[in-house]
Amino acid sequence: MKYLLFAFLLISASLLAEEEKLATLETACQEGEVEKVKSILKGIPGAEQNQKAKGCLATAVSEAHIPLVRFLVERKTPLDHHYGWTPLHRAAKLSTPDHLKIARILVDAGARVDVGLKSPDGEPYMGPYGIGMSPLGVARKSRDKFTDEKARAPFDAMIAFLKSRSGQ
Repeated sequence: MKYLLFAFLLISASLLAEEEKLATLETACQEGEVEKVKSILKGIPGAEQNQKAKGCLATAVSEAHIPLVRFLVERKTPLDHHYGWTPLHRAAKLSTPDHLKIARILVDAGARVDVGLKSPDGEPYMGPYGIGMSPLGVARKSRDKFTDEKARAPFDAMIAFLKSRSGQ
């Protein structure tokens, strides 16, 4: 019985340590702490590491942490969708000047401008903006929510960039 209890405590401690590590990773991503993210990712097993890095990239794009985005792209973090959005879709939706810089980094790294989202079985994905919408479509739809020219300007810049990279 002692051994069973001891094994249970060891497993519980290990699970708590893993949860703490992932919570710390999430916080580091939200705060743009490149060195901390590097350190934490090194301690995560290979297959799981890419999945965690994809989540971190999504957060880094949303929070406009350019150095962290650069690091994650340079480490070859997959640029495909994470919970229905690619990092480029996120940048296009937000379209601040920093998100335009991020879009350039992502496209230079191979992010596809002209492709709508697809589900794992290859069917068009119903994203929050519509079925299979591309990052360009997301930027247009986001811009349309504003009537003020000043508010629309960052979206216009994103749209022009995405158009120039999509051949439209």
